Amino acid sequence: CAFAFVLPSKSFVHTKMGDELSDQEKLEITSRFLLSSPPGEFLDVLTDVRGLVSNDQLLNQNALNVFKTYNVDQMITATLPDGKKTLVTKFGEIDGENYLDPFTKQVFTFDHVKSSVTSVRAATSEEIIDELEPFRVAAEVGIVAYLKMFYDEAASCAVYANRNDKGENAIVACISGCKLSPQNFWNGRWRSTWTMVLNDAKTEAKVTGVLKLLVHYYEDGNVQMTSSKQLSDTWTFSGSEAAGETIAKGIWTLENAWQASLETNHQQMNTSAFKALAGKSPVTAPSSPGRSRRTSWRVSSLTVA
Repeated sequence: CAFAFVLPSKSFVHTKMGDELSDQEKLEITSRFLLSSPPGEFLDVLTDVRGLVSNDQLLNQNALNVFKTYNVDQMITATLPDGKKTLVTKFGEIDGENYLDPFTKQVFTFDHVKSSVTSVRAATSEEIIDELEPFRVAAEVGIVAYLKMFYDEAASCAVYANRNDKGENAIVACISGCKLSPQNFWNGRWRSTWTMVLNDAKTEAKVTGVLKLLVHYYEDGNVQMTSSKQLSDTWTFSGSEAAGETIAKGIWTLENAWQASLETNHQQMNTSAFKALAGKSPVTAPSSPGRSRRTSWRVSSLTVA
């Protein structure tokens, strides 16, 4: 879908049907706008919101929660002290400020306001599911290779071993690719989460994928486009070594199909919805920033140096 992203006027924030808004209502309204911020523009929206409300003390009451919710929902990238990149996600959350990086087996403390890592420590044995490590690592190897083939350099992933509420073993792969192009008046982010519930023999996975795309166009207009898709599939493999290739190829197949449909919709919108808005989406703006679609799968490329 597409909709205009416009901040409310100051009179809207301060009045409602002629009545003064309560502080709680102001917080709810401003929080909704902040959580809808396009990639790379959260601080810009925050500046606008501060100007509308003119009450930093009020905004600070909910600031940390809004920053944290936004960062986790967007699965933003965190850079560890050694330069390695990981994601801030709900699947790696130990508590409100500590997150697991499954690749390095470290827990990092994340400052949600400054969007920076402040410290790291080794993960404990309770924070790692040893039984699932061979499958988690195999999935990680396959997905890292997949990102190198099909995503821009700004994309990152995190692959977790998990047990769901039913006690079932699962591998959860998170991918987040953000591309900012303010010089061309657009920013965007691609996110996908793949939950693979393993059977007892670990030869089959029931897969649920949730894909999300957000693009903000603001050349000669102001339009924010959001798309999402939930997919399901079943993947089979013979042991952990084969799992990585199967998982990466399965993700590629489903993501590629959705991206192809997005590109078709994008072209249709240029001749319909955008035309009705007296213009077109910028020719420099991709329909799915952060990811490159290819029409072939090279098994031989599934290696990680």
